[in-house]
Amino acid sequence: MKYAKLNKDWNADPNAPESSLLLNESAAILEFNLNYFLFDKFNENDIG
Repeated sequence: MKYAKLNKDWNADPNAPESSLLLNESAAILEFNLNYFLFDKFNENDIG
């Protein structure tokens, strides 16, 4: 099985990702808090 890792320099907050799913007629949008513990470029409550 082959795959491409899309999150090389980010991931979700491991303690409280607080994910939400938004649906409309043409898309599904998943939002979650980013991991600011591991990645300095993110701040608390930044959303991906």
